[in-house]
Amino acid sequence: MRAVRHWLAGDIAAPPPHPEHYFSPEASVIADHYVEAATTARERGGEVPPFPEREIRELLDNTWGDSGKAFFNNWLGWVYRLTHVDRHGLFMQGVDPADPLGMER
Repeated sequence: MRAVRHWLAGDIAAPPPHPEHYFSPEASVIADHYVEAATTARERGGEVPPFPEREIRELLDNTWGDSGKAFFNNWLGWVYRLTHVDRHGLFMQGVDPADPLGMER
């Protein structure tokens, strides 16, 4: 969506390509129709239609969502284990501030 906004604002000359291995064929058709409608609206000086985010989102095969949640939760767990309970203290007692993750042991 960010790249589409840049294209509509004139920051880039051509509409951005579809993300590789992300859109289903049905989502690609919806995106192509949107580009056509937005191009026509711009050429005629009309209002550009809103991006069909909901329609496209429903057709995406989100295979990375669970991995992203696990990554974030693991990171948050590390922060929780290392951070001092007292908000004025940076790390829990016994954590080396120069190597809080213990990577240099």
